[in-house]
Amino acid sequence: MEFEIKPYIGVGVFEFDARRSKNREELSDHDDDLYCHARTDGKSPDDSYKNLGLEFIYTKYNRLGAMELMEPSIPLFKGRNLLESTWNELLNLFQQLDPEIQVSDKDLISYKLGIAIFAPEKNENPFVKPTSITVFDEKFFTHKVGVANPEHLNSFHIHVPYVGISKEITYNGTTAEELLKNAFSDVSEKGIILWNQVPIAFEYSEDLPLLLNPIVELLESIKAQTEGKSELNFECPSFSMQAKIKWNDKFILIDSDWTRINGGYESALKADNPPIGQLTLMKNEFLSEWKILLEQCVNTLKGSNVVVVTSESRVSLNRLKSIERWIPHYGKFYRENQSILTVQTDGRKSVDFRKMSFVKVALIAIVLIGLVLLPVLFSESTPSTYWFISLLRSVGILLIVGIPLYFIARNWLKNRRLK
Repeated sequence: MEFEIKPYIGVGVFEFDARRSKNREELSDHDDDLYCHARTDGKSPDDSYKNLGLEFIYTKYNRLGAMELMEPSIPLFKGRNLLESTWNELLNLFQQLDPEIQVSDKDLISYKLGIAIFAPEKNENPFVKPTSITVFDEKFFTHKVGVANPEHLNSFHIHVPYVGISKEITYNGTTAEELLKNAFSDVSEKGIILWNQVPIAFEYSEDLPLLLNPIVELLESIKAQTEGKSELNFECPSFSMQAKIKWNDKFILIDSDWTRINGGYESALKADNPPIGQLTLMKNEFLSEWKILLEQCVNTLKGSNVVVVTSESRVSLNRLKSIERWIPHYGKFYRENQSILTVQTDGRKSVDFRKMSFVKVALIAIVLIGLVLLPVLFSESTPSTYWFISLLRSVGILLIVGIPLYFIARNWLKNRRLK
């Protein structure tokens, strides 16, 4: 069977983000060939049709995220059967279409086209034909071999401690870094960066002022440019690192080199299998991890009553406030600080009424009850020839009053348990 590859749209009649049931219906004549792979990593099982050479890879929401095509299927791209082309031919073709393709020992990956070509014997024989073709959508990306969900592979998190500032500071710094160093001079708590689950501690008084300006500049670049590159070079008392960063509208790739970390963790971050020093993240997820730290810096400077005298320090503070406000939501450990309606990193919207205070819930319930109950009460004066109307009115009143009160009570009890 022939399947035309449409980058970031789908493969043949199968479109990305389609439900599992819809795809199975398309192949209902081949139900005997269906094999469902159980998984242990929290993802939904894959659907495999070996006789057709198709493997459907689903998200945990049972939406199509990627497809792997093998013989006897015929994946067509630019009028060419990719499984019948040699490695050299495909390499030349994809280098023309995407100059930034990534080539490893076993495969070729184009993030621009959403296509990965798996040819494990290419180093021994450049004229070998690929074993399989993987096509993935914008919410998926390849990580060495296979396709992975960014939600599961996101391994960059920031944990901040509670920082209480009570003294009044009148220090006249020329930059935000100098102001912060003075504001955090008595803070002994440490923040932690979890980089692929490797902990990297940083001091608020010594390290954070040095980190702040380069991070703000990086975030401003990401804000201004849909696609771009940048480099970071940190020389802090707690660690030293250099990083090359590349991003597009969906993802951010970071290749880091950690030369020194207090505690000796730099050796762990230099591991090659898997490459712990490298990160491939959803861009929104990377941005969200910085929000709580930037917000903490802004609030600390406000609470410390720092006197800003020079124009340079005022510009630095305004940049800090601006980039903090621009980041829409918090990182993994601080999602509870978000509002009732939030937008997740994969674009889904979620509503959590537990974010509302008990008073707000009660007021909304009273308004709803009033809107429905008043017309019912006024209709009581209207005579009815049907004996059950009055009964229905009584039952309706009980439901209208009882249901909101039930949810209010349940919400109140749940909040008490959470506290």
